[in-house]
Amino acid sequence: SIGEVDEEIQEATFADNDSISNWAKAGVAFAGEKGYVNGKGNNLFDPNGDATRAELAQIFFNMLK
Repeated sequence: SIGEVDEEIQEATFADNDSISNWAKAGVAFAGEKGYVNGKGNNLFDPNGDATRAELAQIFFNMLK
């Protein structure tokens, strides 16, 4: 369910995983595993980039599926 991180989800599989802050890695891994986030192409999460309104809308839509 939303807000609960599964213990078996250990690490995100994005190519730029090393750029994701340690405190955020479990949440990013959870969101990726559940299909809430899919990255920005080329298997990149882009943790230092800005999210557009469309990207946020897609995340919310994915969470409500």
